[in-house]
Amino acid sequence: MGALAKLLVGIVFIVLGAWLISPFWLVPKPAYFDWFHPTMTVLKGIIPLLLIFVGLLVVWIETEEMKTPNLEDEMKEKQKTLTAKG
Repeated sequence: MGALAKLLVGIVFIVLGAWLISPFWLVPKPAYFDWFHPTMTVLKGIIPLLLIFVGLLVVWIETEEMKTPNLEDEMKEKQKTLTAKG
């Protein structure tokens, strides 16, 4: 499949997905395509879990950074010792 065909399929998927989860008052569609409310329910369940996951990730990364020595400080100290010797 060519790049243009993949691009067109991607655009169709984006438009179809946006149409399916849009509310009825915004875009008219048959009643059996009411996916707006289930989508909002799923998002309401996912967002707190996503916040917890991102928070854990940030805490983990920051604790790892605190454990490792600061390379800039080490480079400055080495530079000072080299200039003092020379």
